[in-house]
Amino acid sequence: MATLYLGHRFLAPLTKTFLWEVADSTLRKIWTKLVAQTIRYLGRLNNTFRQTTVGWSDYSKKVT
Repeated sequence: MATLYLGHRFLAPLTKTFLWEVADSTLRKIWTKLVAQTIRYLGRLNNTFRQTTVGWSDYSKKVT
């Protein structure tokens, strides 16, 4: 779960692509089953990783 949660934000440049839609849908389904303690933990874990937008490309307009 932690891998999917943290990896989700790194897929942001792929928004509106098939890969993004599958990952987002999966994360949303799992999220509804988590207990509050786990959600808080993931939120804290999220703050331990630094993410930049260097090298990002917007693929949303390339979706066919």
